Amino acid sequence: MGSDAFDEMDEIWALYADDGAQALDAMEASLLALQAGEDAAAHVGPLFRAVHTFKGNSRVLGLSVVESRAHLCEDLIGLVRDAGVPMDGEIVEILLFASDTLRAMLEETAASRADVEGTGSEALMDQLRSKIARCSRSHHHHHH
Repeated sequence: MGSDAFDEMDEIWALYADDGAQALDAMEASLLALQAGEDAAAHVGPLFRAVHTFKGNSRVLGLSVVESRAHLCEDLIGLVRDAGVPMDGEIVEILLFASDTLRAMLEETAASRADVEGTGSEALMDQLRSKIARCSRSHHHHHH
């Protein structure tokens, strides 16, 4: 009986690693397209969904550090999607840094089956928070 529980957890973590990698691939593909100068309107939706999926998967497994990082990315993309903040080069750069960081976290959490230390991604958090604050200040929120 005992081994069944392990098999189920193996499967859950394998799915997390697989789904997470796909979500991050999609995130990266959107960002590289934006970096190449493609129209933001075409990529913001898929970008938001990719990060949202990754955040949800992390939350289900109780990976609160990973989830919090993904959540901030989602907030920043949400400003572009919903508040009319322009998708500038700086946002793309920060989110590319984020996608690399999230990928490293995905690999680490999938291997250890535990959340990561928060200390490794404080620089990313600072960049995200600072950009969100600046975008929020320079843009009046339009409530739908």
